[in-house]
Amino acid sequence: MQFTAHLKKCFAVLTLGFMFLGIASIAHAQSRISDKDVEHLMENLHSDVKAFRSPFEAALKKSPIRKTSQEKDAKNLARQFEKQTGDMLSTFRHTKKGDNAFRSVNNTYEQLDAIVRQFGPQSSVVPSWSKVQADLSALAPAFGMTVTAQPVGSNY
Repeated sequence: MQFTAHLKKCFAVLTLGFMFLGIASIAHAQSRISDKDVEHLMENLHSDVKAFRSPFEAALKKSPIRKTSQEKDAKNLARQFEKQTGDMLSTFRHTKKGDNAFRSVNNTYEQLDAIVRQFGPQSSVVPSWSKVQADLSALAPAFGMTVTAQPVGSNY
């Protein structure tokens, strides 16, 4: 009889364990972003990066680095960022993969973020940059990453 009681307890523990694992895997599957949603987030990001370039270049013309090689480098970085987001979207549409491309986009984002922060919180570039930040923050979990998207004017 003791053996039967012990067997029932083991069976109950195993059953509870499998139920817990099942619930955890369902919760994980529900939190995963679908490929279609990832593609839409990438489209939003690419569109917002395109919209960001004009105010960014206008802000550069008013900045202390205007008419220097630093201004030229910053403009090239913004162009590179736009191209990277477009390439990432195109690659994802064909392969449903984008981890490496997202890392490159995130690296360029961090470089641009440092430049945008120099303009200050009152800059005309902040609203368009905030959209880019929000897009990247929404997209990052699809690749198991996080993005340091702090509002301009706040300290890390």
